[in-house]
Amino acid sequence: MTDLTPEEKARRMQERRERRQAEAGAEKPERLRRRALAEDAAGAAAAHPDRIVPMVDPANLLLPRGARPDRPAKPDRPAKADRPAKAERPDRPAKADRPPRPARDPAAPRQKKGNRAAADVAQDEMHRLGPVDTSRRMDFIVAGTARSGTTAVVQYLQAVDHIHCGNEIFPFDTDHQTLHPPHCFFEREVEAVDNPNLSFRPKYRKGNKLIATKTEAIRVWGNKTPRYIYRLNGVLSEIARPRAVICTRSLQAVAESYARRALTPGDKFVEGRTGLYAVGDYIALCQALAMAPGQQVMVMPHRALVTDWRRAMDDVVGFISTARSHSYDETVISGIQDGYAKRKTKATSAEVEFPPYEQAIVDEILACGLEPLLDGDRPFVLATVQDRLRAAAARLPALIPYVEGKAKGHPLRASRDYFSVWVRACTAFSKRYENFAQRMPVGGEGKAAV
Repeated sequence: MTDLTPEEKARRMQERRERRQAEAGAEKPERLRRRALAEDAAGAAAAHPDRIVPMVDPANLLLPRGARPDRPAKPDRPAKADRPAKAERPDRPAKADRPPRPARDPAAPRQKKGNRAAADVAQDEMHRLGPVDTSRRMDFIVAGTARSGTTAVVQYLQAVDHIHCGNEIFPFDTDHQTLHPPHCFFEREVEAVDNPNLSFRPKYRKGNKLIATKTEAIRVWGNKTPRYIYRLNGVLSEIARPRAVICTRSLQAVAESYARRALTPGDKFVEGRTGLYAVGDYIALCQALAMAPGQQVMVMPHRALVTDWRRAMDDVVGFISTARSHSYDETVISGIQDGYAKRKTKATSAEVEFPPYEQAIVDEILACGLEPLLDGDRPFVLATVQDRLRAAAARLPALIPYVEGKAKGHPLRASRDYFSVWVRACTAFSKRYENFAQRMPVGGEGKAAV
């Protein structure tokens, strides 16, 4: 750019000054809009004197917003210093006696006030329970593939007078020797608020309310998560009275449920978790049962649960508990049955077609002959079928290479991408089963791997 002479610079500065002064004297667009509205309102009132018009003076439209005399003023709010102080809750220690809260990471997402209040209630409940009994540990677990009835089993167990089962409160890879009920359930809720990497779940609050209502009556404690199948023997070795309830269901029904939920827009099921991964979980379940201590595992077929839930759950309660008798909270049972009835009558989205690619995979695994061994109209102890199950499991393909090969050829991009997520949970499990299969002859007797 050519350098300007001092005269040209002065001239340009003068032009800019005059332009700013002219702009300052001009009316702003908002004021022009209000003036036009006032003129239109006045013209309409003069042209139609018999029409009902709002009781607003058109001249007031020219006033700044908030300064119109035809609107009543808001009552003055007292200053914060003049407001009465909130009374302290009698069931909580004084504010000065409470332990300080940990410093919050500025980069972490801020927790909602309701979550913090719930954590405070959980801390109060732990204070009421007294010191932790470190000799007390979990008594049983509930597992199985997703969509096989594990949540229904938990709901029925929570209705039993002396049993409590958490609904996916503790992950499968937690060291269960460190879980001391009932305190561990409330500690998990507090941890969910203090740890920004652990999302807070309403199920913590719901489960802890159940515990608080019958704490003194509970004698048997457990937790459910489908992923226990990836570390079944390890968890059984870490709990006090090792018992596992494994829910099973037709592979065809489970795979179709995976695909329907994964392919339905708006469903919270992960998009890529289609029927292929139901097959992967089914293979892992059968291999886990082949390795498990047969007398410590009860198989709960889905057909038994829907045929006669009370008879099936009586068998389960007798398996996990030493109590001579038990009763169900019929109010809770009625709520469970009403919930099922509403879900059946609720309008659902159009059925998603089960992909032919995945149907061929399901047929291939069903040909191994495992499904009849895991079905029935009543629960049964695993030891009664374990020898035959091990022989059939030996015909299954290697877990990770099989699912990986099918994922690479899957027509859906989301299903191909989901393999990297699925394989993280089962890599160590797959290696344990390979070692087990090398030591254990098909249908032979031997010590299960832990």
